[in-house]
Amino acid sequence: MLRNLEAKLGGLVEGAFGRAFRTSVQPVELAHKLAKEMEDNQMASVSRVYVPNHYREAGPSPSSGDFGHTMVYSPSRDARKVEPVDDRRQALLVGGGRRNVLSGNRVVIGRSREADIVLQDPNVSRRHAELRREDGAWQVVDLGSTNGIKVNGRRVDHQPLRPGDQVTIGVTDLTFELD
Repeated sequence: MLRNLEAKLGGLVEGAFGRAFRTSVQPVELAHKLAKEMEDNQMASVSRVYVPNHYREAGPSPSSGDFGHTMVYSPSRDARKVEPVDDRRQALLVGGGRRNVLSGNRVVIGRSREADIVLQDPNVSRRHAELRREDGAWQVVDLGSTNGIKVNGRRVDHQPLRPGDQVTIGVTDLTFELD
């Protein structure tokens, strides 16, 4: 209800100022509107949040060369295509009879139902650790948990991961693999 009220008030204010000050649309305004559309129309799944990736304005249309390609918005440079990653191996965290596929660039591990990988271990904090993918490599990072994390039996705050590394969170042992 509040979101609808906000949208209506925003439309009234934008419409009034748009009629009073006839100016051209600035790129930053488009970026804000696209971000708002993504936020308003997002859909959450178990491990990801999906947002629309096609937008149409009444007049302009994208060039046929850009259609279907992922583009990156950059305020200082023109949009550029995202090059596909050569390493197509899937990262996995295996343990407790489960194989957890690591998707995206950040995966939260914890006891909370809101974590990407939920561990039913009373020694695990609600948001215990995070797996981060940076420059194609994965690392595990402690999120200030009470009991910490271990990689291959050694307590660490953060540690790059290699296939076969054993990550201990609470009393749960998980193995990092590339498939």
